[in-house]
Amino acid sequence: VDIASSDETAHALETMEYEYQHLRHTSTPASARDISLERLAITLGIRSAHGTWIVLMTADSAPTSPFWLRGIAEETKDWRTLLIGTTSYDGKTSRIIQFEQLWETILTYSHIRRGNAALLPLPCNVALRRTAFAEAGGFGADLELRHGAVELLANRISKPRSTAYLLTPQTLVRHDAPTSKAVWQYNIIGRMSTLRHARHTCRLAIVETILLIQPWLLIIALGVPFAMSIITIAYTQAGEPIPNYILDLGRQAGAAAATDSSTFVAVTVVASILTLMLLVYVAIKLHAVAKTARAVCVKSMPINFLYLELKRPLTLMRRHIRWLCTIA
Repeated sequence: VDIASSDETAHALETMEYEYQHLRHTSTPASARDISLERLAITLGIRSAHGTWIVLMTADSAPTSPFWLRGIAEETKDWRTLLIGTTSYDGKTSRIIQFEQLWETILTYSHIRRGNAALLPLPCNVALRRTAFAEAGGFGADLELRHGAVELLANRISKPRSTAYLLTPQTLVRHDAPTSKAVWQYNIIGRMSTLRHARHTCRLAIVETILLIQPWLLIIALGVPFAMSIITIAYTQAGEPIPNYILDLGRQAGAAAATDSSTFVAVTVVASILTLMLLVYVAIKLHAVAKTARAVCVKSMPINFLYLELKRPLTLMRRHIRWLCTIA
């Protein structure tokens, strides 16, 4: 569907129709002004299609594999109504954008696996049953919105166990990278405005909050016993009595008695256990990051990922303040 383009798109499509017998095209009327052209184009395309499944892309995206449609078709099971393929930025991007891409992919994938409604990182690699569009009433519920057509459509027709997130390189689509940090920030603010009208966004926010709090809680839980161990060793080597507040903390950490040795042993055991838990946590996380990075064909950046994850709560706070200033 040609969305009222002013270049040679219409002529190119007419020429290609003579070469490809399965290709048919249409266009949105140039007189359409007060409605979303994106929603109008998708509606025209779906109503003109004859197939059981509809695949949606954007003009600034392209598949990376010649077997892209075949990979999607292999996942069209009888019980499924929606398929979401992975998306990666085409071209060089900053470490922050690559982290955001990995984080959103992991978060969205786990969100859908838990049976929640789909929330798309990028709306340029989606397949849905044609009947699902009609059953959902098309875009009747959000015609007044100018953006977020595919995101809200996928969110509305998504049902538990009928939606699949395809983490395979064969179904990967490359999307044009943001031309600047300002454009990237603008797109994020637009996505936040779209999510206001989507289902299960509160669930996603709660899960993300828990995920962001976990590493900080582990660091704090590990830091306190570790600091106690260092202080206890320092006092022991200096031959001075351990202060009462250290002994009290040692009892709370699991010391059997108020003796110096028992406090030291208890604190050391607790610190060792928490250190092991932190290492296991980091190993599992880095494995998930590396697996997702391979699926979306980007660098895993393990150290940068851990650093930016710890920094993300502050980033989200700034982003929400900027978004509130935008809608105010």
